[in-house]
Amino acid sequence: MRQSYKHIALLAALGSCFTGVAQTNDVHKTNGGRQFYLDCGSTGSSGTGISEQSPWNSLEQLNSFSFAPGDTISLKRGTVCHGTVAPKGSGSESAPIRLTAYGEGPRPRIIAEASAQQSLRLFNQEYWDIDSLDLSGGTINGVFVSGDKGVLHHIHLSNLAVHDVIG
Repeated sequence: MRQSYKHIALLAALGSCFTGVAQTNDVHKTNGGRQFYLDCGSTGSSGTGISEQSPWNSLEQLNSFSFAPGDTISLKRGTVCHGTVAPKGSGSESAPIRLTAYGEGPRPRIIAEASAQQSLRLFNQEYWDIDSLDLSGGTINGVFVSGDKGVLHHIHLSNLAVHDVIG
């Protein structure tokens, strides 16, 4: 099923809420991908991001890392991160990168700063599965998926709440 990415950005800009059932396909784990954790509620020193006991504690740490096919990035439920999620890297057809939630409680919240254009940004990236997040803010779009190098493949968005977009 093809979707217009401009349409997705427009819906997010209007403050619509994306809902759906999160996919349970674990192909990313069977293809040797790495697991990363982010807990913006963690007050300890910066963790390595490779375990729940030593999570990253800021979006800056997540955004500075380049992810590879099969990787999974899990944000702790019940926490709030301020800024924009703009991860680097692309998955592959057989091993997409997954951005999701872990733990119990409400979806992790990403609140864009007042001057940010969006709360989630992918540019020239492919093969991403993104689910179970609460995204708010953005002066133009809540979710921005775009590129300038041709057709982008496999951007799956599900079980997202996108709201309070100024644009």
